Amino acid sequence: MSQETIGKRLKHVRMSHGWTQGELGDKLGVGQSQISRWERDQGEMWPATRREISAILGISPEWLSTGNDPSAKKEEPDPNGILPLQALRKSIHALAHAAAAQQVVLDLDLALGVIRCLAQETLKNQQPPITEDAARILRKHLQTR
Repeated sequence: MSQETIGKRLKHVRMSHGWTQGELGDKLGVGQSQISRWERDQGEMWPATRREISAILGISPEWLSTGNDPSAKKEEPDPNGILPLQALRKSIHALAHAAAAQQVVLDLDLALGVIRCLAQETLKNQQPPITEDAARILRKHLQTR
């Protein structure tokens, strides 16, 4: 992903959290249109703003700026090219958003079951999970209880 622009990296991480541009804008105190401009690489994103975005999204400012993160531990991708810990982390974020949206209290067994399914789908489809994926799997697990 290092060849991509800041805007593409921003959009990718925002979407992996299951957030709209407006939701990220609310967290940053800017409008949805500003997030849209940044994602299209239009308009200046100041270093302080990059640091704030990075803190909110749980990524390093270096990675957001350059696509490289020398402090990150290197993880071996699975045969499909997806990093297992990355898939797991994104699955947990998607589940948290889905559970909050559906006002579901997660117990450990339910959370582990949903996360396992999300991570497997992520590895299989080579796509980061989104809140809708987590919501679908969460509903399925709730129906089987």
